Amino acid sequence: MQEIGILGGGRMGTAMAYLLLKKGKKVKIWDRNIKVIQAIQVNQESPHLPGIKLPEIRTAVEIEDL
Repeated sequence: MQEIGILGGGRMGTAMAYLLLKKGKKVKIWDRNIKVIQAIQVNQESPHLPGIKLPEIRTAVEIEDL
């Protein structure tokens, strides 16, 4: 299955990731703010959209890893 990369873990990026995950897609998200990536890794949710769980999401610390 092809993985979809999302640039930005803000509200819009998180919303897109959530919708894609719900459709069964593999998603990887990147954000320039390491604290956002760490929050997604630890809590499985973005601090920009608390309460929206992203259990199957993968994260990228470096944009090259996307």
